[in-house]
Amino acid sequence: MPVLILRQNLRYIKNYNVLATVTIICIVFNQEKTLEACIQSVRAQTYQPIELLVIDDASTDHSQKTLLDLQEKYKLKLILHTTNKGYCQTFNEGLAFATGQYVLDLSADDLLHPEFIAISVNRLRQTNNEFAAHYCDAWLLDEQTQQAQLHSLTTRFTKRPEGNIYTQLIQHYFICSPTVLFKRDHLLSIKGYDETLLYEDFDIQIRLARRYKFCYSQEPLLRKTVRQAGMSKKFSKWQSPYQRSTYKVCQKIYQLNKTTEEHRALATRCVYESKQNFLIGNWKLTVSYIALAFKALLTR
Repeated sequence: MPVLILRQNLRYIKNYNVLATVTIICIVFNQEKTLEACIQSVRAQTYQPIELLVIDDASTDHSQKTLLDLQEKYKLKLILHTTNKGYCQTFNEGLAFATGQYVLDLSADDLLHPEFIAISVNRLRQTNNEFAAHYCDAWLLDEQTQQAQLHSLTTRFTKRPEGNIYTQLIQHYFICSPTVLFKRDHLLSIKGYDETLLYEDFDIQIRLARRYKFCYSQEPLLRKTVRQAGMSKKFSKWQSPYQRSTYKVCQKIYQLNKTTEEHRALATRCVYESKQNFLIGNWKLTVSYIALAFKALLTR
């Protein structure tokens, strides 16, 4: 298993009065080569108890056979789909079975540092019920070059926002999604992932941030492999259908907004998205974004 580098001198509380269960929902789709390393990174966690639920969403490679071979070795709770249901529906299926107080959405090609759960849970335990989630920094490993860089150095906010992050999140996406540990009750209060969307992270974080707060730890506690056929490539593909999901989220944001500042943030986001869609040939969406930007600016 590849080694994850962690900054020195981590400080966290190791003694827990109540050991709350953490449910890790690991969603698999054509990731046979990375499956066991991912599962090993879960089993290597210093925090217990952890409930690991692995769901294969009808992989077309040998992922399901690999999982069946690993089921007894790692005592996996396993669900195998015969037809592909999509990421959002698959996660909600796992969420319905989850028994933990906390929930992590883990892709089968990501690796957790052994202290990931311990630090994330402890940070959330230090907050009150206004907080719904914890996120942290991560190492981004380029699949081709095998070079890694910190996620915090790839976005506008090198100092990550905490607390009420709603307005900042509208303007600029700065969270490394695989690092988010949710409080299950808060996730259920907004009915989990939106199954009408092709991807989940922007939407779920916006809806949570509208009602709750987020906390952050600067330690890079996860290694995410950036693949050539990954999500960012799907968004930049000519006439990408994934961009329509982003527009749906922006429409939701307009309905969720309460202040002029929030509407201005949405207008900024819409201008950015209109440029991106123009470049990949989504011209109808380009016009729709411009119209939504004007609508937001004119709303008081």
